[in-house]
Amino acid sequence: MLSRNELRGELTRKRRVYIPGHGTFPVCCICGMPIKGGGEIHESIITRGMIRNADKVHLILVPENSNLVHSDCHPESGRGSEQDFKKCCVDLYLHEGGKVLDWLDGIEEVFPTVVAQARRDYLRKIDISKFPPKENERSIKFEVINQ
Repeated sequence: MLSRNELRGELTRKRRVYIPGHGTFPVCCICGMPIKGGGEIHESIITRGMIRNADKVHLILVPENSNLVHSDCHPESGRGSEQDFKKCCVDLYLHEGGKVLDWLDGIEEVFPTVVAQARRDYLRKIDISKFPPKENERSIKFEVINQ
């Protein structure tokens, strides 16, 4: 189990991209600009407010649920706007792929109602035709979001 600071460090190291004229930095998933020092972790699919149990926060403080954002871009509460939530979901899918759904499956027993809704919300925000699964990743099936 990683602390918030350890997770931020891990994501900062793993999610770096080369930006011509700037160097290699993580990118804010909200504005698309490089994060040059600092930055924050944003729990995107399941937020701390959704679980309301401080003892279980470690279950959502994971790479599969965490985006890097500038302090100024960080939503003030919850998931933020629908547009910001979509950007976060796409960013998570691009970085974590099918591991996002594996993570949701793994915590479903603890938060059954929250996970069911979160899974539907996540799948509605990503467009699998634009972001196909990487080789050896779980393929996402859209029939699970029947309305």
